[in-house]
Amino acid sequence: LPKVRNSKTFSFTVAGSHGYLTVGEYDDGSPGEIFMRLAKQGSTLAGFMDALAISLSHGLQFGVPLKDYVKSFTSMSFAPSGITDDPEI
Repeated sequence: LPKVRNSKTFSFTVAGSHGYLTVGEYDDGSPGEIFMRLAKQGSTLAGFMDALAISLSHGLQFGVPLKDYVKSFTSMSFAPSGITDDPEI
C-alpha cells in the first residue's frame, strides 16, 4: 500500500453495539487493509474483531480477492445479532 492512501470509514450499530469500519485503498480503489473498532474497547468481541481485520488485511495484501471473503462469510450468524441502522446490511 502507498504511504498516503485514500480510505473510507463506515459507522455501524448492531444489537446496540456501535463501531467503525475503515477500509484503506490501493491507488486503483481496491481494498488493501481493514480496521475495525467497536465501542466496547477491551472486550473479547472488540479484540476478536481487531484480529479478524488484521487477518483480512494480510489476505488482501497477499492477493486474496475480496469476493472470496464475502463468499466465505455470507450467511454466517453469531450472537449477539440484531437490527442494524444500515439499510444496505
